[in-house]
Amino acid sequence: MSQLTLQLQPLDEIEIKPYRWTTLQEQKEFIEFLDAMDLQEYHHKLGECAKKWKKFRCSNDHTHSKKLVYESCGLRGICPRCSMAYASKRAEIMYQWIKRNIADKLFYTFDLKMNQIVLTLPEDLHSDIENKTFVKMIKSFIKKCGIEAWGYVIQNWHSSNPLGEKFIHAHILSLNIRQDGKRLVQNDYYFDVEKMRADWKESIKKETGFEIEGEVNVHTEYRSVLDQKDEVKHLLEYVYRYPVTDLFKAQVRNKTVNYVQPLQIEKKFCVSCYEHIPIEDTERLSHCRYLRHDIQDAWDRTTSNNIVQIDLASKISEMVSSKPRLVWCGLLTSAKRDLLQSLLDIGDSLWQNLKDIEIDLEVRSHNCRDCKHPLEKRPYDRGEYIGDNEPIW
Repeated sequence: MSQLTLQLQPLDEIEIKPYRWTTLQEQKEFIEFLDAMDLQEYHHKLGECAKKWKKFRCSNDHTHSKKLVYESCGLRGICPRCSMAYASKRAEIMYQWIKRNIADKLFYTFDLKMNQIVLTLPEDLHSDIENKTFVKMIKSFIKKCGIEAWGYVIQNWHSSNPLGEKFIHAHILSLNIRQDGKRLVQNDYYFDVEKMRADWKESIKKETGFEIEGEVNVHTEYRSVLDQKDEVKHLLEYVYRYPVTDLFKAQVRNKTVNYVQPLQIEKKFCVSCYEHIPIEDTERLSHCRYLRHDIQDAWDRTTSNNIVQIDLASKISEMVSSKPRLVWCGLLTSAKRDLLQSLLDIGDSLWQNLKDIEIDLEVRSHNCRDCKHPLEKRPYDRGEYIGDNEPIW
């Protein structure tokens, strides 16, 4: 007799399917966008990403639920699906490191929280500021806030317009812990936002000499590590994400921008009418005898539009080589690992490093969900994806 789930569904009919991150239509549209940017070298691999699957059975009992695995292209940095999957994986590893080594140990003492702070600059500073100067400003601000366990990532693009002008800002993640003699105690996880703005303005002035009129933008929010795992993971995924994720969401998913549209506009300038006329409007153009044909006003696709296309393609190429770089500081650095262990009173045998956790999660992913036995190494079935597991966001 077949085993049943709580929903009275036969267990052997259950298939565990991973999240796909992008729909087939989104995948198609993003490839078309890259083609429009004359970046066809990625076409084939991105088109095949997650199109094929393998199914694995439990080595202990074939009536247990089956696991489905998609074959990914692995092109992090240009493939939205692989880039988002990578950010999720790194976020899970880092979350488990924080939970197992710190949050679980402090469970009976206080609730460990993760704080996100977003620091931005006035528009006049974006184009000239260097990253090393920005880092000095961040560290000056953190010192004023009294934060002792934190990390940061600097990003040079705006999530809603990733191919636009340089937009330098920082995402800071911190934990509400601090050293008190030989023990670890709760740090204040509530900050006066007005004071934070004043401290950030002072840090900017100290490193740049730039006098800011009015307020500066500072965003802050808190999440419980143990009680709000999904929210904490979201904060971590954001700092581990590749720039192409924002490009994909802006151009394809949310359609907040359209970088292809300017390349599709052709107009002529009529001197007598004193206006631009679309090239498709042949009737109006036939009545205009005084059309200007200079490069600026003709909007010739082979000239000015190609310049736009080349500029965008160049930015995308730079984006592909850009990797997320989260830098941990204070008590979360490897140099202070022994100190952190002693403050938590944890011996080496109970401490789990990132590699240990990564291996543990990898092993678990190859185990049967129902009995924890290993899955068979060879798939028992293969096929092509037909759109039966499209992601919902």
